[in-house]
Amino acid sequence: MVNLILEQELPIRELSSRYGVAKWTLYRWLDEYSTTRVNSMKKGEDKKGKEISSEDIPTKDMELALLREELRIERLRTAAYKEMIHQAEQYYKIQIEKKSGSKQSNK
Repeated sequence: MVNLILEQELPIRELSSRYGVAKWTLYRWLDEYSTTRVNSMKKGEDKKGKEISSEDIPTKDMELALLREELRIERLRTAAYKEMIHQAEQYYKIQIEKKSGSKQSNK
């Protein structure tokens, strides 16, 4: 299911309803996968866990790949947080996220 989210960019909401898996479970799986993936890249392993020698990938290319992967993961994490806020706003029927131009209260 993580591959469907990452490679086919299927929405978590759709996968949750299609397979009967809680959205929060999918977010957790995605976070666990992302953390594992970044850690293996830092250690110099490919997607299958096979060690990559320094001759296989130049250092700058490896660093760029790592930064791109981290950026992709952070974008997914941001989307997940926005979805959680959206769900909480619907469930509790309150506004959590401030709209642009809102002023802070003086309480």
